[in-house]
Amino acid sequence: MKKTLAVLAAICLLLSLCACGEASTPPAQATEAQATQTAQATPLDLTGEWKQVNNSSKDSYQAATISGDTIEVYWIDTDTQSLYWAGTYVAPESSGQSYSWDSVNDKDKTSSALLASGDDTKTFTYNDGQISYSVTAMGMTQTVKLEKQSGPAEITSPEEATPSLEAITGSGTAGSGTTGNYDVSIKTCTPTKGENGKPAVVITYEWTNNSKDANSFDMCLSPEVFQNGIQCDPGALADDGDFDFSNDMRDIQPGVSLEVQIPYILQDATTPIEVTVCDPFTLNSNTISQTFNIAQ
Repeated sequence: MKKTLAVLAAICLLLSLCACGEASTPPAQATEAQATQTAQATPLDLTGEWKQVNNSSKDSYQAATISGDTIEVYWIDTDTQSLYWAGTYVAPESSGQSYSWDSVNDKDKTSSALLASGDDTKTFTYNDGQISYSVTAMGMTQTVKLEKQSGPAEITSPEEATPSLEAITGSGTAGSGTTGNYDVSIKTCTPTKGENGKPAVVITYEWTNNSKDANSFDMCLSPEVFQNGIQCDPGALADDGDFDFSNDMRDIQPGVSLEVQIPYILQDATTPIEVTVCDPFTLNSNTISQTFNIAQ
């Protein structure tokens, strides 16, 4: 009987030890499990500098800064930067690879920025390491994709962003002559930026009224700018600077000369442009032309 009780006690002790062994976790495995649980519980952190990765030009892109409860997005180019969006940022409260929030426009900041969006809200979506949102310019809508940067995304303050306004002289074809009753000179081309963020130029003309009546450049002559064989439209600039765009409609008397400046929006910042001027009201009038290498 005593022998039987001893055997039963031994079996119970063995079962107890096995159960304890199954319930216990080695220290290394426990530490790894705790780390995983902690990582899963940590909310997604999107604060920092972000830069566009799907831009068509390496020198022209958008960049964003997320800090505190705000997000600011800028147009960045070689020599300039312009505010596109300033609004609220709602931080995620949980972890995960996807997140979205509606940013409310801070119009105290964007209302005075020429290239800023006028939308009341903008939806930003984070997914698999990228923030994406829609941008509409020149009637076209595209999706911008940003990735987080390890360092600053090269965003400077608006006061530090000054465009290069060095005038370019023409090359190739003759840039002065007579067309109809007017002497015209295509003098310089000044690279700048349009209010839509696209590259632009200001062409400076000089004309002399040889007719019998007082008249204006705008009424007497037809200037055109071509890039890639396509006509470029006149347009507004991000910053008018020291330009004077009023002289093209100002009358001058016979024998008087006057400089005229007109801004044009380009297709790109590297392809040469051709500027032409003619008198469209005189039969067989001469066309004056000038080529400018804007990439120099």
